[in-house]
Amino acid sequence: MRFALLLRVLVVAAAAASLAACTAPVQGENNQDGGIVIPDAGDPTRCRSEETLCEEDGNAECVYLDSDEENCGECGNACEPAGDENAIGWTCADPEADGVGECSCGQTGALCDGSAGATCCNDAKGVGCFDLTSSDDHCGSCTTPCTDTDMADHCESSVCVCGDLGSGCEGSLESTCCMDDVDGTGARCADLLSSEQDCGACGAVCQPPMGDRCRNGQCVCGPGTPEVPAVACAEGMECCGSGKAATCVTADSCG
Repeated sequence: MRFALLLRVLVVAAAAASLAACTAPVQGENNQDGGIVIPDAGDPTRCRSEETLCEEDGNAECVYLDSDEENCGECGNACEPAGDENAIGWTCADPEADGVGECSCGQTGALCDGSAGATCCNDAKGVGCFDLTSSDDHCGSCTTPCTDTDMADHCESSVCVCGDLGSGCEGSLESTCCMDDVDGTGARCADLLSSEQDCGACGAVCQPPMGDRCRNGQCVCGPGTPEVPAVACAEGMECCGSGKAATCVTADSCG
């Protein structure tokens, strides 16, 4: 009797152990794309139905071919090639909703060809295909603006230039690109410290009542001699005359 009871207990325990072995969950780790890495399972990666397994340099990864910028449409098709300044695209989208992605430059839907005349740039100035030979905001490269500096005002042949001078200024107070008009004629590299036409700023002309000459970027008035140095007129005063005859007088009293 005791033997039969012991045998029954052993049978029940064996059945429970067998059931636990069959129903135990497979241990693994979720990767960033939702696939599950299964250790010791031959092919180490199991992907969801909408994902594709891409392998590179021995590493396997589950990706979405309709949105992955490094694997757009097919494994290894990067929209922004590493180290390529003239990248052909920046984003991966699925315009036909068929599960196959296509590279495009930002939200424009266009695909640049990577040439200097059609380079995909993505910065504060905009996202799109730009002509690096003539774009004022992307001159020669995506990160070279001409209009945000004091060196030039536009782009010609991938070089930032000042007006029709064919070159750029130094971008310093002694050499700032100043323009007389919007079409580039009359552009000059002005010395803002001493130019009577551009004193302290482009177009700031030193003439009465401001002063008749420019010194250290400020319009001043007076003979400018050691005995009578040229100075900026005080508040309520104005410069009257020019040259050695220039003097500061009470406002509106210059005859």
